[in-house]
Amino acid sequence: MSHRSDQGGSRTAQSPRSTQLQTLIEALLRKGYEVIGPTVRDGAIVFDRIESAAQLPAGWTDEQEAGRYGLKPRQDQALFGYAVGPQSWKNYLHPADVRLWSAERQGGTFRILNNETRPKRRYAFLGVRACDLAAIAVQDRVLLGDKYQDPIYQERREGVFVVAVQCNQAASTCFCASMGTGPRARAGFDLALTELIGQGGHRFVAEVGSDRGREVLAELGTVPAGEAELQHADTAVNAAASQQVRSIDTAGIKELLYQNFDHPRWDNVASRCLTCANCTMVCPTCFCTTVEDVTDVSGDHAERWRRWDSCFTLNIHGGSVRTSTKARYRQWMTHKLASWIDQFGTSGCVGCGRCIPGARWELTSLRKSGPYGRKAIMETLERIIAEHPFFAGLESYYFGLLVGCASNTRFAAGSYIFKEGGEANEFYLIRAGKVALEVFAPQHKPIIISTLGEGEILGWSWLLPPYQWRFHAHAVEDTRAIALDGKCLRNKCEQNHDLGYELLKRFSQIVDRRLEATLLQLVDVYAVR
Repeated sequence: MSHRSDQGGSRTAQSPRSTQLQTLIEALLRKGYEVIGPTVRDGAIVFDRIESAAQLPAGWTDEQEAGRYGLKPRQDQALFGYAVGPQSWKNYLHPADVRLWSAERQGGTFRILNNETRPKRRYAFLGVRACDLAAIAVQDRVLLGDKYQDPIYQERREGVFVVAVQCNQAASTCFCASMGTGPRARAGFDLALTELIGQGGHRFVAEVGSDRGREVLAELGTVPAGEAELQHADTAVNAAASQQVRSIDTAGIKELLYQNFDHPRWDNVASRCLTCANCTMVCPTCFCTTVEDVTDVSGDHAERWRRWDSCFTLNIHGGSVRTSTKARYRQWMTHKLASWIDQFGTSGCVGCGRCIPGARWELTSLRKSGPYGRKAIMETLERIIAEHPFFAGLESYYFGLLVGCASNTRFAAGSYIFKEGGEANEFYLIRAGKVALEVFAPQHKPIIISTLGEGEILGWSWLLPPYQWRFHAHAVEDTRAIALDGKCLRNKCEQNHDLGYELLKRFSQIVDRRLEATLLQLVDVYAVR
Protein backbone atom coordinates (compact mmCIF):
# COMPACT_ATOMS: atom_id res chain seq x y z
CA MET A 1 0.00 0.00 0.00
CA SER A 2 1.27 3.46 -0.83
CA HIS A 3 0.05 6.89 0.11
CA ARG A 4 -0.33 10.46 -1.05
CA SER A 5 -0.58 13.66 0.94
CA ASP A 6 -4.15 14.91 1.37
CA GLN A 7 -5.21 17.71 3.69
CA GLY A 8 -2.21 17.03 5.90
CA GLY A 9 -2.86 13.30 6.21
CA SER A 10 -1.75 10.19 4.33
CA ARG A 11 -4.34 8.28 2.31
CA THR A 12 -3.62 4.74 1.19
CA ALA A 13 -5.60 1.81 -0.12
CA GLN A 14 -5.49 -1.64 1.35
CA SER A 15 -6.73 -4.93 -0.09
CA PRO A 16 -8.03 -7.54 0.40
CA ARG A 17 -10.35 -7.15 3.40
CA SER A 18 -10.04 -10.76 4.59
CA THR A 19 -6.33 -10.43 5.36
CA GLN A 20 -5.47 -6.82 6.09
CA LEU A 21 -8.39 -5.84 8.30
CA GLN A 22 -7.65 -8.94 10.33
CA THR A 23 -4.02 -7.82 10.42
CA LEU A 24 -5.13 -4.43 11.75
CA ILE A 25 -7.10 -6.06 14.56
CA GLU A 26 -4.19 -8.34 15.43
CA ALA A 27 -1.76 -5.39 15.46
CA LEU A 28 -3.97 -3.53 17.93
CA LEU A 29 -4.29 -6.62 20.13
CA ARG A 30 -0.51 -7.06 20.15
CA LYS A 31 -0.13 -3.49 21.34
CA GLY A 32 -2.28 -4.29 24.35
CA TYR A 33 -5.57 -2.74 23.24
CA GLU A 34 -8.98 -4.23 23.86
CA VAL A 35 -10.60 -3.87 20.44
CA ILE A 36 -14.26 -2.85 20.49
CA GLY A 37 -16.18 -2.91 17.23
CA PRO A 38 -19.56 -3.58 15.60
CA THR A 39 -21.14 -7.00 15.54
CA VAL A 40 -24.64 -8.44 15.08
CA ARG A 41 -26.52 -9.51 18.21
CA ASP A 42 -30.23 -9.73 19.06
CA GLY A 43 -31.32 -8.29 15.73
CA ALA A 44 -29.16 -5.16 15.97
CA ILE A 45 -25.65 -3.96 15.21
CA VAL A 46 -24.05 -3.40 18.61
CA PHE A 47 -20.55 -2.83 19.96
CA ASP A 48 -18.63 -5.65 21.60
CA ARG A 49 -15.14 -7.05 22.01
CA ILE A 50 -13.64 -7.96 18.64
CA GLU A 51 -10.77 -10.37 18.08
CA SER A 52 -11.47 -11.34 14.46
CA ALA A 53 -12.74 -9.61 11.32
CA ALA A 54 -15.21 -12.49 11.06
CA GLN A 55 -17.13 -10.95 13.98
CA LEU A 56 -17.93 -7.80 12.00
CA PRO A 57 -21.43 -7.40 10.47
CA ALA A 58 -20.50 -8.58 6.96
CA GLY A 59 -23.42 -8.39 4.54
CA TRP A 60 -25.83 -6.58 6.87
CA THR A 61 -27.39 -3.14 6.72
CA ASP A 62 -29.93 -1.28 8.81
CA GLU A 63 -33.34 0.26 8.18
CA GLN A 64 -34.36 3.11 10.45
CA GLU A 65 -37.32 5.42 10.72
CA ALA A 66 -39.37 7.00 13.48
CA GLY A 67 -39.94 4.36 16.16
CA ARG A 68 -38.38 1.57 14.13
CA TYR A 69 -34.97 -0.07 13.76
CA GLY A 70 -34.22 -3.27 11.89
CA LEU A 71 -31.61 -5.24 9.98
CA LYS A 72 -31.75 -6.72 6.51
CA PRO A 73 -29.21 -8.50 4.27
CA ARG A 74 -27.13 -6.52 1.79
CA GLN A 75 -26.37 -7.59 -1.74
CA ASP A 76 -22.64 -7.55 -0.98
CA GLN A 77 -20.30 -8.40 1.90
CA ALA A 78 -19.61 -4.87 3.14
CA LEU A 79 -18.34 -4.87 6.70
CA PHE A 80 -19.51 -1.35 7.55
CA GLY A 81 -22.50 -1.04 5.24
CA TYR A 82 -24.88 0.48 7.78
CA ALA A 83 -25.47 3.90 9.37
CA VAL A 84 -25.39 3.74 13.19
CA GLY A 85 -26.70 1.19 15.65
CA PRO A 86 -28.67 1.83 18.86
CA GLN A 87 -25.48 1.99 20.93
CA SER A 88 -22.80 4.67 20.99
CA TRP A 89 -19.25 4.73 22.32
CA LYS A 90 -20.63 6.42 25.44
CA ASN A 91 -21.40 2.88 26.64
CA TYR A 92 -17.65 2.39 27.12
CA LEU A 93 -16.40 5.87 28.00
CA HIS A 94 -19.31 6.94 30.22
CA PRO A 95 -20.98 3.60 31.03
CA ALA A 96 -24.55 3.25 32.27
CA ASP A 97 -23.61 1.56 35.57
CA VAL A 98 -20.42 2.11 37.54
CA ARG A 99 -19.83 0.85 41.06
CA LEU A 100 -18.24 3.72 42.94
CA TRP A 101 -17.41 1.69 46.03
CA SER A 102 -18.46 -1.29 48.10
CA ALA A 103 -18.16 -1.89 51.83
CA GLU A 104 -18.58 -4.71 54.33
CA ARG A 105 -19.59 -4.58 57.96
CA GLN A 106 -16.92 -5.91 60.27
CA GLY A 107 -17.87 -5.79 63.90
CA GLY A 108 -19.15 -2.31 64.62
CA THR A 109 -17.55 -0.62 61.62
CA PHE A 110 -17.66 -0.72 57.83
CA ARG A 111 -14.57 -1.45 55.76
CA ILE A 112 -14.35 0.12 52.30
CA LEU A 113 -13.21 -2.53 49.82
CA ASN A 114 -10.74 -2.04 46.99
CA ASN A 115 -12.77 -0.68 44.07
CA GLU A 116 -11.27 -0.38 40.62
CA THR A 117 -13.11 1.55 37.88
CA ARG A 118 -10.29 1.67 35.33
CA PRO A 119 -10.64 -0.76 32.39
CA LYS A 120 -8.07 -3.54 32.45
CA ARG A 121 -6.70 -2.52 29.03
CA ARG A 122 -6.83 0.59 26.86
CA TYR A 123 -9.59 0.60 24.31
CA ALA A 124 -9.23 0.59 20.52
CA PHE A 125 -12.52 1.62 18.89
CA LEU A 126 -13.06 0.17 15.41
CA GLY A 127 -15.80 1.63 13.22
CA VAL A 128 -16.34 5.10 14.73
CA ARG A 129 -18.58 7.30 12.56
CA ALA A 130 -18.05 11.04 12.10
CA CYS A 131 -21.10 11.91 14.23
CA ASP A 132 -19.75 9.75 17.05
CA LEU A 133 -16.35 11.43 16.83
CA ALA A 134 -18.20 14.71 17.31
CA ALA A 135 -20.12 13.20 20.25
CA ILE A 136 -16.89 12.07 21.92
CA ALA A 137 -15.53 15.60 21.49
CA VAL A 138 -18.68 16.98 23.13
CA GLN A 139 -18.32 14.65 26.10
CA ASP A 140 -14.62 15.52 26.35
CA ARG A 141 -15.67 19.16 26.70
CA VAL A 142 -18.38 18.43 29.27
CA LEU A 143 -16.59 15.84 31.41
CA LEU A 144 -12.94 16.89 31.04
CA GLY A 145 -12.85 20.48 29.85
CA ASP A 146 -14.49 22.26 32.75
CA LYS A 147 -13.60 23.18 36.33
CA TYR A 148 -14.62 19.74 37.62
CA GLN A 149 -13.43 16.68 35.73
CA ASP A 150 -14.91 13.20 35.80
CA PRO A 151 -12.10 10.83 36.85
CA ILE A 152 -13.98 7.74 35.65
CA TYR A 153 -14.42 9.17 32.16
CA GLN A 154 -10.82 10.40 32.16
CA GLU A 155 -9.44 6.94 32.99
CA ARG A 156 -11.48 5.28 30.24
CA ARG A 157 -10.84 7.99 27.65
CA GLU A 158 -7.08 8.15 28.15
CA GLY A 159 -5.10 6.43 25.39
CA VAL A 160 -8.10 5.31 23.29
CA PHE A 161 -7.05 4.36 19.75
CA VAL A 162 -9.73 5.41 17.26
CA VAL A 163 -10.28 3.76 13.88
CA ALA A 164 -12.96 5.83 12.17
CA VAL A 165 -14.99 4.55 9.24
CA GLN A 166 -16.31 7.08 6.75
CA CYS A 167 -20.02 6.81 5.99
CA ASN A 168 -20.91 5.79 2.45
CA GLN A 169 -24.64 5.57 3.07
CA ALA A 170 -27.16 7.33 5.32
CA ALA A 171 -30.25 6.14 7.14
CA SER A 172 -33.53 8.04 6.83
CA THR A 173 -32.92 9.25 10.40
CA CYS A 174 -29.46 10.79 9.83
CA PHE A 175 -29.04 14.57 9.80
CA CYS A 176 -25.35 15.04 10.62
CA ALA A 177 -24.74 17.10 7.47
CA SER A 178 -27.01 19.88 8.75
CA MET A 179 -25.25 19.82 12.14
CA GLY A 180 -21.80 20.07 10.54
CA THR A 181 -20.60 16.85 12.17
CA GLY A 182 -20.49 14.46 9.20
CA PRO A 183 -20.66 12.31 7.23
CA ARG A 184 -16.93 12.86 6.63
CA ALA A 185 -14.63 12.34 9.62
CA ARG A 186 -12.03 15.11 9.54
CA ALA A 187 -10.35 14.94 12.96
CA GLY A 188 -10.29 13.04 16.23
CA PHE A 189 -9.08 9.70 14.83
CA ASP A 190 -5.82 7.76 14.56
CA LEU A 191 -6.89 6.01 11.35
CA ALA A 192 -9.90 6.62 9.10
CA LEU A 193 -11.09 3.98 6.63
CA THR A 194 -13.38 4.33 3.63
CA GLU A 195 -14.79 1.00 2.49
CA LEU A 196 -14.94 0.44 -1.29
CA ILE A 197 -16.66 -2.41 -3.11
CA GLY A 198 -16.71 -2.55 -6.89
CA GLN A 199 -14.73 -3.57 -9.94
CA GLY A 200 -11.48 -3.16 -8.05
CA GLY A 201 -12.60 -5.63 -5.40
CA HIS A 202 -13.28 -5.19 -1.69
CA ARG A 203 -10.76 -2.72 -0.28
CA PHE A 204 -10.27 0.34 1.90
CA VAL A 205 -8.80 3.80 1.57
CA ALA A 206 -7.00 4.66 4.82
CA GLU A 207 -6.14 8.12 6.14
CA VAL A 208 -3.64 8.66 8.94
CA GLY A 209 -4.65 11.04 11.72
CA SER A 210 -1.82 10.57 14.24
CA ASP A 211 1.67 9.19 14.70
CA ARG A 212 0.15 6.17 16.44
CA GLY A 213 -2.04 5.59 13.40
CA ARG A 214 0.92 5.82 11.03
CA GLU A 215 2.83 3.31 13.15
CA VAL A 216 -0.02 0.78 13.09
CA LEU A 217 -0.66 1.26 9.37
CA ALA A 218 3.01 0.55 8.64
CA GLU A 219 2.49 -2.99 9.97
CA LEU A 220 -0.19 -3.79 7.39
CA GLY A 221 1.92 -3.87 4.24
CA THR A 222 -0.34 -1.52 2.32
CA VAL A 223 -0.02 -0.28 -1.28
CA PRO A 224 -0.47 3.24 -2.69
CA ALA A 225 -3.99 4.46 -3.38
CA GLY A 226 -4.63 5.44 -6.97
CA GLU A 227 -6.42 8.56 -8.09
CA ALA A 228 -9.45 6.50 -9.10
CA GLU A 229 -9.70 4.95 -5.64
CA LEU A 230 -9.39 8.31 -3.93
CA GLN A 231 -12.09 9.75 -6.17
CA HIS A 232 -14.28 6.70 -5.50
CA ALA A 233 -13.84 7.21 -1.75
CA ASP A 234 -14.78 10.91 -1.96
CA THR A 235 -17.81 10.11 -4.10
CA ALA A 236 -19.02 7.51 -1.58
CA VAL A 237 -18.85 9.95 1.34
CA ASN A 238 -20.52 12.72 -0.66
CA ALA A 239 -23.30 10.29 -1.56
CA ALA A 240 -23.99 9.69 2.14
CA ALA A 241 -24.50 13.43 2.60
CA SER A 242 -26.83 13.73 -0.39
CA GLN A 243 -28.93 10.78 0.85
CA GLN A 244 -29.91 12.58 4.06
CA VAL A 245 -33.56 13.60 3.98
CA ARG A 246 -33.68 15.18 7.45
CA SER A 247 -32.07 18.41 8.54
CA ILE A 248 -32.16 21.04 11.28
CA ASP A 249 -31.89 24.72 10.49
CA THR A 250 -29.57 25.74 13.32
CA ALA A 251 -29.55 29.46 12.49
CA GLY A 252 -30.98 31.25 15.54
CA ILE A 253 -32.19 27.98 17.07
CA LYS A 254 -31.16 28.95 20.60
CA GLU A 255 -33.17 32.16 20.52
CA LEU A 256 -36.08 30.39 18.83
CA LEU A 257 -36.39 27.89 21.68
CA TYR A 258 -35.93 30.49 24.42
CA GLN A 259 -38.65 32.68 22.91
CA ASN A 260 -41.22 29.86 22.61
CA PHE A 261 -41.21 28.37 26.06
CA ASP A 262 -45.03 28.18 26.14
CA HIS A 263 -45.64 27.29 22.49
CA PRO A 264 -48.51 24.78 21.97
CA ARG A 265 -46.07 22.52 20.11
CA TRP A 266 -44.76 21.31 23.48
CA ASP A 267 -48.26 20.05 24.40
CA ASN A 268 -48.64 18.38 21.02
CA VAL A 269 -45.43 16.39 21.41
CA ALA A 270 -46.10 15.65 25.09
CA SER A 271 -49.42 14.05 24.21
CA ARG A 272 -47.52 11.42 22.20
CA CYS A 273 -44.35 11.11 24.30
CA LEU A 274 -43.98 7.99 26.45
CA THR A 275 -41.35 9.60 28.72
CA CYS A 276 -39.59 6.25 28.36
CA ALA A 277 -36.17 8.02 28.34
CA ASN A 278 -34.97 5.91 25.39
CA CYS A 279 -33.94 9.05 23.49
CA THR A 280 -31.54 10.08 26.27
CA MET A 281 -30.25 6.54 26.77
CA VAL A 282 -29.24 6.15 23.10
CA CYS A 283 -28.00 9.75 22.76
CA PRO A 284 -24.19 9.78 22.49
CA THR A 285 -23.84 13.10 24.33
CA CYS A 286 -26.34 12.96 27.24
CA PHE A 287 -24.32 12.73 30.42
CA CYS A 288 -26.64 13.08 33.44
CA THR A 289 -26.20 10.53 36.22
CA THR A 290 -27.66 9.70 39.60
CA VAL A 291 -26.21 7.84 42.58
CA GLU A 292 -27.89 4.84 44.23
CA ASP A 293 -26.95 3.08 47.46
CA VAL A 294 -27.89 -0.58 47.79
CA THR A 295 -27.46 -3.12 50.57
CA ASP A 296 -27.99 -6.82 50.82
CA VAL A 297 -30.79 -8.22 52.98
CA SER A 298 -28.47 -8.84 55.94
CA GLY A 299 -27.23 -5.25 55.92
CA ASP A 300 -23.62 -6.45 56.04
CA HIS A 301 -22.69 -5.45 52.47
CA ALA A 302 -23.34 -2.06 50.86
CA GLU A 303 -22.54 -0.60 47.46
CA ARG A 304 -22.80 2.81 45.85
CA TRP A 305 -23.52 2.90 42.11
CA ARG A 306 -23.51 5.69 39.58
CA ARG A 307 -26.18 5.18 36.92
CA TRP A 308 -27.39 7.11 33.90
CA ASP A 309 -30.28 9.45 34.61
CA SER A 310 -32.58 11.29 32.23
CA CYS A 311 -34.55 14.51 31.78
CA PHE A 312 -37.59 12.22 31.52
CA THR A 313 -37.34 10.58 34.94
CA LEU A 314 -39.55 11.98 37.68
CA ASN A 315 -36.83 12.34 40.29
CA ILE A 316 -33.76 13.42 38.35
CA HIS A 317 -31.07 14.95 40.58
CA GLY A 318 -32.85 13.87 43.76
CA GLY A 319 -36.27 15.45 43.42
CA SER A 320 -39.39 15.89 41.32
CA VAL A 321 -38.59 19.17 39.58
CA ARG A 322 -40.67 18.73 36.40
CA THR A 323 -44.03 17.13 37.03
CA SER A 324 -45.39 16.94 33.48
CA THR A 325 -44.34 15.21 30.28
CA LYS A 326 -44.41 18.60 28.60
CA ALA A 327 -41.91 20.06 31.06
CA ARG A 328 -39.57 17.08 30.83
CA TYR A 329 -39.59 17.00 27.01
CA ARG A 330 -39.12 20.77 26.82
CA GLN A 331 -36.14 20.57 29.18
CA TRP A 332 -34.47 17.88 27.05
CA MET A 333 -34.95 19.69 23.75
CA THR A 334 -34.12 23.17 25.05
CA HIS A 335 -30.99 21.99 26.85
CA LYS A 336 -29.78 19.95 23.91
CA LEU A 337 -30.18 22.70 21.30
CA ALA A 338 -30.05 25.94 23.29
CA SER A 339 -28.73 26.12 26.86
CA TRP A 340 -26.02 23.55 26.00
CA ILE A 341 -24.58 26.24 23.72
CA ASP A 342 -24.52 28.68 26.64
CA GLN A 343 -22.86 26.13 28.91
CA PHE A 344 -20.35 24.48 26.62
CA GLY A 345 -20.12 26.59 23.48
CA THR A 346 -21.58 24.00 21.13
CA SER A 347 -24.83 22.16 20.45
CA GLY A 348 -25.50 18.98 22.39
CA CYS A 349 -26.82 17.32 19.23
CA VAL A 350 -24.54 15.73 16.61
CA GLY A 351 -27.22 14.59 14.15
CA CYS A 352 -26.71 10.85 14.56
CA GLY A 353 -30.50 10.34 14.59
CA ARG A 354 -30.51 7.61 17.25
CA CYS A 355 -33.26 9.37 19.18
CA ILE A 356 -35.68 9.03 16.26
CA PRO A 357 -35.99 5.23 16.15
CA GLY A 358 -35.09 5.05 19.84
CA ALA A 359 -38.01 7.13 21.03
CA ARG A 360 -40.60 4.42 20.30
CA TRP A 361 -38.66 1.25 19.74
CA GLU A 362 -39.65 -1.48 17.30
CA LEU A 363 -36.97 -4.06 16.62
CA THR A 364 -37.26 -6.26 13.57
CA SER A 365 -34.72 -8.79 12.41
CA LEU A 366 -34.44 -10.13 8.87
CA ARG A 367 -32.20 -13.12 8.55
CA LYS A 368 -30.52 -14.07 5.30
CA SER A 369 -32.83 -17.05 4.93
CA GLY A 370 -35.75 -14.66 4.62
CA PRO A 371 -38.05 -12.50 6.74
CA TYR A 372 -37.76 -13.36 10.41
CA GLY A 373 -38.03 -11.67 13.67
CA ARG A 374 -39.56 -10.42 16.79
CA LYS A 375 -41.39 -7.13 17.17
CA ALA A 376 -41.54 -5.23 20.39
CA ILE A 377 -43.79 -2.28 19.74
CA MET A 378 -43.93 0.03 22.69
CA GLU A 379 -47.47 1.00 23.50
CA THR A 380 -48.42 4.43 24.72
CA LEU A 381 -48.36 5.10 28.42
CA GLU A 382 -52.04 5.90 28.29
CA ARG A 383 -52.88 2.42 27.01
CA ILE A 384 -50.59 0.76 29.56
CA ILE A 385 -52.23 2.68 32.39
CA ALA A 386 -55.73 1.97 31.07
CA GLU A 387 -55.06 -1.78 30.96
CA HIS A 388 -53.64 -1.96 34.49
CA PRO A 389 -56.00 -3.81 36.89
CA PHE A 390 -55.83 -0.98 39.41
CA PHE A 391 -57.71 1.30 37.03
CA ALA A 392 -60.34 -1.22 35.91
CA GLY A 393 -63.66 0.52 35.39
CA LEU A 394 -62.21 4.02 35.28
CA GLU A 395 -63.72 6.22 32.57
CA SER A 396 -61.40 6.81 29.60
CA TYR A 397 -61.50 10.57 30.11
CA TYR A 398 -59.33 10.29 33.23
CA PHE A 399 -56.45 8.49 31.51
CA GLY A 400 -55.55 11.63 29.61
CA LEU A 401 -55.11 13.37 32.98
CA LEU A 402 -53.05 10.55 34.48
CA VAL A 403 -50.62 10.15 31.59
CA GLY A 404 -49.26 13.69 32.03
CA CYS A 405 -47.94 12.63 35.46
CA ALA A 406 -46.50 9.29 34.32
CA SER A 407 -43.15 7.95 33.15
CA ASN A 408 -41.40 4.61 32.73
CA THR A 409 -38.85 3.61 35.35
CA ARG A 410 -36.66 0.64 36.32
CA PHE A 411 -35.14 -0.60 39.57
CA ALA A 412 -32.17 -2.94 39.77
CA ALA A 413 -32.41 -6.05 41.87
CA GLY A 414 -31.23 -5.33 45.41
CA SER A 415 -31.95 -1.61 45.32
CA TYR A 416 -34.34 0.19 47.66
CA ILE A 417 -37.11 2.05 45.85
CA PHE A 418 -37.93 4.03 48.97
CA LYS A 419 -37.37 3.81 52.72
CA GLU A 420 -39.58 4.42 55.72
CA GLY A 421 -39.70 8.09 56.68
CA GLY A 422 -38.57 9.30 53.27
CA GLU A 423 -40.55 11.85 51.26
CA ALA A 424 -43.42 10.15 49.42
CA ASN A 425 -44.16 11.86 46.14
CA GLU A 426 -44.97 9.03 43.74
CA PHE A 427 -46.52 5.61 43.35
CA TYR A 428 -45.81 2.79 40.92
CA LEU A 429 -47.75 0.45 38.66
CA ILE A 430 -45.56 -2.65 38.60
CA ARG A 431 -45.21 -4.07 35.08
CA ALA A 432 -42.58 -6.76 35.73
CA GLY A 433 -40.42 -7.95 38.61
CA LYS A 434 -40.91 -8.30 42.35
CA VAL A 435 -40.83 -5.81 45.20
CA ALA A 436 -40.78 -6.64 48.92
CA LEU A 437 -42.45 -4.34 51.46
CA GLU A 438 -40.51 -4.41 54.71
CA VAL A 439 -40.83 -3.07 58.24
CA PHE A 440 -38.19 -3.05 60.93
CA ALA A 441 -38.74 -4.27 64.47
CA PRO A 442 -36.30 -4.02 67.41
CA GLN A 443 -33.74 -6.86 67.48
CA HIS A 444 -35.13 -8.38 64.31
CA LYS A 445 -34.07 -8.52 60.72
CA PRO A 446 -36.38 -6.70 58.26
CA ILE A 447 -39.87 -8.24 58.27
CA ILE A 448 -41.36 -8.73 54.82
CA ILE A 449 -45.03 -7.92 55.10
CA SER A 450 -45.88 -8.33 51.45
CA THR A 451 -44.30 -9.15 48.10
CA LEU A 452 -45.72 -7.34 45.09
CA GLY A 453 -45.47 -8.36 41.47
CA GLU A 454 -46.79 -7.67 37.99
CA GLY A 455 -50.14 -5.88 37.94
CA GLU A 456 -49.91 -4.58 41.51
CA ILE A 457 -49.57 -1.11 43.03
CA LEU A 458 -46.63 0.14 45.08
CA GLY A 459 -47.02 3.19 47.32
CA TRP A 460 -50.00 5.00 48.84
CA SER A 461 -48.31 7.43 51.25
CA TRP A 462 -48.25 10.20 48.63
CA LEU A 463 -52.00 10.63 49.24
CA LEU A 464 -51.99 11.82 52.84
CA PRO A 465 -49.92 14.33 54.82
CA PRO A 466 -47.16 14.34 55.93
CA TYR A 467 -46.40 12.45 52.67
CA GLN A 468 -43.84 10.09 54.17
CA TRP A 469 -43.30 6.41 53.40
CA ARG A 470 -44.60 3.98 56.03
CA PHE A 471 -42.48 1.04 54.85
CA HIS A 472 -39.28 0.13 53.03
CA ALA A 473 -39.70 -1.08 49.44
CA HIS A 474 -36.93 -3.34 48.20
CA ALA A 475 -36.59 -4.64 44.60
CA VAL A 476 -36.18 -8.40 44.95
CA GLU A 477 -35.43 -8.69 41.23
CA ASP A 478 -35.06 -6.29 38.31
CA THR A 479 -38.35 -4.40 38.21
CA ARG A 480 -40.06 -2.29 35.54
CA ALA A 481 -42.85 0.07 36.50
CA ILE A 482 -44.86 3.12 35.54
CA ALA A 483 -44.16 5.91 38.03
CA LEU A 484 -46.89 8.47 38.68
CA ASP A 485 -45.85 11.74 40.25
CA GLY A 486 -47.79 12.36 43.48
CA LYS A 487 -47.48 16.14 43.48
CA CYS A 488 -48.71 16.27 39.90
CA LEU A 489 -51.68 14.02 40.75
CA ARG A 490 -52.58 15.95 43.90
CA ASN A 491 -52.75 19.13 41.83
CA LYS A 492 -54.98 17.46 39.27
CA CYS A 493 -57.23 16.05 41.98
CA GLU A 494 -57.64 19.54 43.44
CA GLN A 495 -58.79 20.70 40.02
CA ASN A 496 -60.93 17.62 39.32
CA HIS A 497 -62.57 16.24 42.46
CA ASP A 498 -64.11 13.34 40.55
CA LEU A 499 -60.62 12.10 39.68
CA GLY A 500 -59.64 12.45 43.33
CA TYR A 501 -62.65 10.40 44.43
CA GLU A 502 -61.88 7.64 41.92
CA LEU A 503 -58.29 7.41 43.11
CA LEU A 504 -59.27 7.49 46.79
CA LYS A 505 -61.74 4.61 46.30
CA ARG A 506 -59.03 2.45 44.79
CA PHE A 507 -56.28 3.37 47.21
CA SER A 508 -58.46 2.86 50.28
CA GLN A 509 -58.65 -0.83 49.37
CA ILE A 510 -54.85 -0.96 48.97
CA VAL A 511 -54.34 0.69 52.37
CA ASP A 512 -56.76 -1.72 54.03
CA ARG A 513 -55.02 -4.79 52.61
CA ARG A 514 -51.52 -3.53 53.47
CA LEU A 515 -52.40 -2.66 57.05
CA GLU A 516 -54.03 -6.05 57.55
CA ALA A 517 -50.91 -7.77 56.19
CA THR A 518 -48.73 -5.70 58.53
CA LEU A 519 -50.90 -6.60 61.53
CA LEU A 520 -50.68 -10.31 60.77
CA GLN A 521 -46.90 -10.12 60.41
CA LEU A 522 -46.51 -8.30 63.73
CA VAL A 523 -48.77 -10.79 65.48
CA ASP A 524 -46.61 -13.59 64.10
CA VAL A 525 -43.44 -11.90 65.38
CA TYR A 526 -44.57 -10.95 68.86
CA ALA A 527 -47.21 -13.57 69.74
CA VAL A 528 -44.74 -16.27 70.73
CA ARG A 529 -41.63 -15.54 72.83
